[in-house]
Amino acid sequence: MNFFSRTRYIFFVVFFLCLGAIAAQAADPVVVELHYQNGVKFYKRGLYDRAIAAFEKVLSLESDHDEAKEYLEKVKSEKEGQTRVEAKKSEAAEIRSLYDEGKRLYKKRDYNGALEVFSKVLEKKPVDDFASFYKERCEILISRQLARDRKIEEKKRAREQREKEISDKKSARQAKKAEREGMLDKRREINEERRSLKEAKVTEAREAESLAETLTQEPAKKEAAAGGKKALKEEKKAQKLAAKNARIIAAQKAKEDKIEAASKRREEKRALKEEKRKAKNSKKVKIEQVEGTPVVMQNKELFLKGVEQYGRKEYEEAVASFGSVIEAESSGRKLYTNSAKRLIDRAKKKMKASEGR
Repeated sequence: MNFFSRTRYIFFVVFFLCLGAIAAQAADPVVVELHYQNGVKFYKRGLYDRAIAAFEKVLSLESDHDEAKEYLEKVKSEKEGQTRVEAKKSEAAEIRSLYDEGKRLYKKRDYNGALEVFSKVLEKKPVDDFASFYKERCEILISRQLARDRKIEEKKRAREQREKEISDKKSARQAKKAEREGMLDKRREINEERRSLKEAKVTEAREAESLAETLTQEPAKKEAAAGGKKALKEEKKAQKLAAKNARIIAAQKAKEDKIEAASKRREEKRALKEEKRKAKNSKKVKIEQVEGTPVVMQNKELFLKGVEQYGRKEYEEAVASFGSVIEAESSGRKLYTNSAKRLIDRAKKKMKASEGR
């Protein structure tokens, strides 16, 4: 055996000896007994999961520990029994809630919803006289309701059919009436055309007579018409010039009014802004005067003292300080009262939490 093989052999021997020492230390009777007693304590308190973990730890350290095996089987069986009882209780509570929901829907005459709920009850509990009775009642009432709905629907269709027939007859009468009125209108139009033709012939004859009369008076009328046209032209020209001057004057006046209104609005905005600035400054001065008074300074110091005590978790002292602030501000300006009340509530909650622990 060479040097390296001997060194490797010694290394493995030491390694397994260390493992044996660790195993011997893990199987220390004191440690085993401690885990066993913890398991018994958890079992008596009803903490089955923790008891199972403790007994399994004992058996991992000492596999032939008979008491731990017995307790482990007992705990597991009792836990399974408890789980079954809880499952039955939860199922019974669920069925009871379904009963209540089904009865509520039945009283509201929501028979479809009640039928669905009682069907769920029978799925969970197939033999149940109460649910079976209400399910049958719901089915009967639903079938009666459907029959009533069918009758109402049939009556509605019959009524609509009668109304349609009446409407068709009325439309037919109106169409015939419109047709007769159309024929009468056509006759009136023909008569009107004939009358207009006669009147046109009479008018043509009169115009021919008047034309013959005007031909004899045409030279004198031409001269009078030429003078009248010239005067009319001059009058129209003067009217156009006057209208143009009036438009120019109106535009200038409107422009001046617009400029004046804009300057007036600017002045009003400037005055309003100045008033707001003065009011803000006066309000600020009043607040500074109020906050600078000795009473306010004293209240501020008390409030800050309470905040520091709250930060140091001295809740009783903080509550006393905040109470002093509220009492001092009860008859004056309430600058710190709301914050003090809110911090008092928080401090009291913190005190209750610390007392509960």
